[in-house]
Amino acid sequence: MALRDKLWAAFNDERTQPRDLSPLTLRLKEIQAEIEALDLRDEQEAMPVEDGIFDPESI
Repeated sequence: MALRDKLWAAFNDERTQPRDLSPLTLRLKEIQAEIEALDLRDEQEAMPVEDGIFDPESI
């Protein structure tokens, strides 16, 4: 997220050259997709898992 914030700052900086905006935009999109994938993974891992009734004879 820190990298995303840094790139966003560079994107909004008036000193950033116009030729650099396209690569910045592409990299921002890639990083945001990675962040969303990590957030989704974290949400899925945080879901409670329901176990069935323990049957010691099934072992």
